[in-house]
Amino acid sequence: MNVSKGWLGLLLVTALGVGGCVVTPGANNVSGIYGNASAQIPAGTRVAAIWKNGAYYPGTVQGVVEGGYAIAYDDGDHWVAPLNRVLPMTQSGVQVGDHVLAVWKDGKMYPGRVSAVSPGGATVAWDDGDTPLFVPEKNIAPIGSGGAAKGKRAPEPYHAELIPPGTGWFCFSRPDTNNSSKPFSYCARQASMCETLHAEDMQKYAGVTPCVAVTQAWCHTYHSNNGKDLPVCVPTESECVEEVDLFLQGKTPSSLCRIEP
Repeated sequence: MNVSKGWLGLLLVTALGVGGCVVTPGANNVSGIYGNASAQIPAGTRVAAIWKNGAYYPGTVQGVVEGGYAIAYDDGDHWVAPLNRVLPMTQSGVQVGDHVLAVWKDGKMYPGRVSAVSPGGATVAWDDGDTPLFVPEKNIAPIGSGGAAKGKRAPEPYHAELIPPGTGWFCFSRPDTNNSSKPFSYCARQASMCETLHAEDMQKYAGVTPCVAVTQAWCHTYHSNNGKDLPVCVPTESECVEEVDLFLQGKTPSSLCRIEP
């Protein structure tokens, strides 16, 4: 799996109070799990839990504390993960077709579907199209096909086909009118689209930065009120993760963030 793992209704995004530009789909995903805090996960349960960088890693619940679950990660780190960013590993196995988070070679957990079941684990076909990999059962957390814990909403699928084809991005930012220290950022695949959006914001806001070419953007897809899956791309992983959190807090289904070159 490549190192890229991690991940225009502009008026709609602005109305939601969320930074980032919803990129117009070309012709041609999971940052989080929206959970029910009342469905408490017992201490000692092996889980997939989010870390500070927005990625998911395997660990074990030590207990419920203020702010979420106290997690002992497999690599020895400890952190309090939000209640709605923790998903139990499978307790009764998985089936072909199940949507899961599973540990890849880099130790992080990524979304995919079970393509084959074997003693002790399963082969996972990754959502990003990378080479399927056998993963031990202890490192698989079901997020679909009935495998998700009661009270959980599985992450929406990441729709790579909605991202315009090409390489590189053009991004700019403007201050958040409610928080001047935290900018809204926007990324578009074409320079012309970035310049168009930039010109519109220049007429409305002060402190708008110029469009700048970047080699990659962080994107997620969300399910809009009109029933469409739309992509949103921003310059950094932290902005994408924060944006997904805002969507989920508003109960708008969203996929995990993923890097797009």
